[in-house]
Amino acid sequence: MKPRISYYGQTATPRTNARLEDYGSIKFFYSYDTVIAYEDNTDGLVVTINEWTTTTGKHLNYIDPNHDTRKDPDTFKAMLEAAYIRHSINDPNPRVINNLPVYTLHIEKD
Repeated sequence: MKPRISYYGQTATPRTNARLEDYGSIKFFYSYDTVIAYEDNTDGLVVTINEWTTTTGKHLNYIDPNHDTRKDPDTFKAMLEAAYIRHSINDPNPRVINNLPVYTLHIEKD
């Protein structure tokens, strides 16, 4: 299953490096090549704290301006990995950027 690719934010173009991959059961929000948030029916919207650039901070604020609900990197990583498993997204060799896995998404159909 291929995701529906779109872009989020005020300008919402590929040039903003703010990509949304929608797989139906789960959505991944990217800043550049890093997943910074995801949303599914189990966890709802899960957003990490900003450890990167001002631009990523803007992306995070667009996704969810509430800083109180953002997850620390270790918690976010654990929840993200559990979401990958829950949605049968597999990649045995994820790239790691800023201590977070960047997976090539493969969804297996039942």
